[in-house]
Amino acid sequence: MTETDNRNGPTRRAVLEGGVATGVLLATGIPVYAGPAGAVAAAASPTPAPTMPISLRINANDFAVELDPRTTLLDALRNHLGLTGSKKGCDHGQCGACTVLVDGRRINSCLTLAAMH
Repeated sequence: MTETDNRNGPTRRAVLEGGVATGVLLATGIPVYAGPAGAVAAAASPTPAPTMPISLRINANDFAVELDPRTTLLDALRNHLGLTGSKKGCDHGQCGACTVLVDGRRINSCLTLAAMH
């Protein structure tokens, strides 16, 4: 253990970190190479997601919120209304942690869009 390792070049750790960093950049869509200097394209500002008014009656209380139409009922309850009783478990409707009663029927709120109710 007294030997010193005098290798030249990248270490295994540096190669793995570089690979992970490159994978993250590619997965998120961040441009790795923007092209030659002076040819940088103007970044288009993303358009905001459309919202729609949604009114819900929960535990005899009426709620009105503006939500993205793709918002699940579970996310609307937890993130937008602050009602954290139903939990996000598997997010696939298999565990039942997100079960809520809608008009007397049990549904998985992680699989249901808030705009449907």
